[in-house]
Amino acid sequence: MTRGMRTGRTALLAAARAFVLAGAACGSGGGGGADDEAPVEIGLLTDLSGPFKSFGSDIRLAVDLAVEEINASGGVNGSPIAVVVFDSPGDPEQAVVGVRRLAEQDGVVAIVGPVSSGEAEVSFPQAASLQVPMVTGTANKEGITALGEGWAFRNTATNTQLYQAAMPVFEGAYGVSDAVLVYDEQEPFAVAAAEFAVPAVAEQTGLTIAERLTIRRGQTDFTSVVERIRGMDVDGVLVMAGPIEAGLLCREMHRQDAHLPVLGHPAQNSSAFREAAGPEVEDWVVPSVFSTTAGAEAEAFSAAMADRDPEPPTVPEAANYYDIVRMIAQVATDAGIDGSTPPEEARRLIREGLASLAGFPGLAGPTAFLENGDVDRPVFTLVLEGEGASLLAGS
Repeated sequence: MTRGMRTGRTALLAAARAFVLAGAACGSGGGGGADDEAPVEIGLLTDLSGPFKSFGSDIRLAVDLAVEEINASGGVNGSPIAVVVFDSPGDPEQAVVGVRRLAEQDGVVAIVGPVSSGEAEVSFPQAASLQVPMVTGTANKEGITALGEGWAFRNTATNTQLYQAAMPVFEGAYGVSDAVLVYDEQEPFAVAAAEFAVPAVAEQTGLTIAERLTIRRGQTDFTSVVERIRGMDVDGVLVMAGPIEAGLLCREMHRQDAHLPVLGHPAQNSSAFREAAGPEVEDWVVPSVFSTTAGAEAEAFSAAMADRDPEPPTVPEAANYYDIVRMIAQVATDAGIDGSTPPEEARRLIREGLASLAGFPGLAGPTAFLENGDVDRPVFTLVLEGEGASLLAGS
C-alpha cells in the first residue's frame, strides 16, 4: 500500500463492512474491496479501560480507520485485514495475558501495542518468546525494544529523542534557564523521563534543574505543590506526569496565578489533559511525533478522527497506530502474505519487513526503524493553549 492510495479525507473515511471475530477477546475490523478471502489477522493490545482509556479508545478508532481504508483498496494480496482486540487496562499482568492469548489462541500474525512502557517492559519479552512481532506507538521508555530481541518495534520517539528536540526550543522561546521538575513517582513512564532522559538532556542544553517535586498517580489536590513552586526562584517548570494529574496541576497553577511556562510530556497533548486543566491552558509545551503542519494528509487524518470521536481525540498517539497498521499491511503485501499463509511464516516475514523498512510515508513524515527497533522520524514541539495546539516558534 502506498501513500498515493490515500488521496485526502474521502479515502480516509472510506466506508467498509465490519469484519467481526468471535472469541474471548472482542474483535473489530473493516471490509470493502477484499472480504471474500480468509483474513490476515493482527492483534490490538490497547487500553479500553483504566487510566489510559482515552488513548486506548482513540487508538482503536485509528486502527479501524486504517483497516477500513486498506480493505477498501484490496486488502493484503486480496485478503482483508481483521483485528482481534484485547483490553489491557494499563496493567502489565494483563498485557502478558493479552500477548499470549493473541499469539497462541487467536494466531495473529502481528500485535499492535501496548500503550504504556510498563506494559511493554513485560510484554516485549513475550513477543520474543512466542516469536510474534509487536509494534507500540506510545511506549517511549529507553531500552525497552531490546527486550523483544528483534521482535519488538516502536513507532514513537524515545524520551531522549523527544527532549533533545523540544528542550532547546522551550528554553529559547521562553528564556528558561532554571526550572523545577515535577514528576509522578508512581508512573513508570514519568519516572523514566524524570530520572534519566530529562536531566541528561538538561545538562546538555545548560538548563539547571533547581529542585525536584514528586506527585502521585491519582492525586487531585495540588495546592501545596504550586505553593512550593511559587516560592522558588525559577523561570520554568518541567512536568512528567499523566494527562489528568498534569491537567489538575495546570488548573491549580492558574488559580494561584503561577504563570510560568511548562515543558510537559507527550501524554498531556490529550482530551483528558484539557478536561482536567480547564479552558485556561497557556504556555504548556509538549514534544510530539505528530502535527497537522506535517501536511494535507495529517490534516485529513485529524479531521477523520474528529468526525469519529465526539470528544476531542488524542490524535498524535492515534496517528502512530494508524501508521503501524499501514506499515504491517505494506510489508505483508510486499512479502506475498495473504490469509492462507501459516502464522509462523507470516510473523517471520513481517518481522523481517519491519526491520528493513525505510522511508515509509508516515502521516508526520518519513519513517524508518533502527537496528534496535526504535524509530527514526520527525519530532515536533507544540504549545498547548486553550483547546488547541500550535507549532512553537523555533521548532
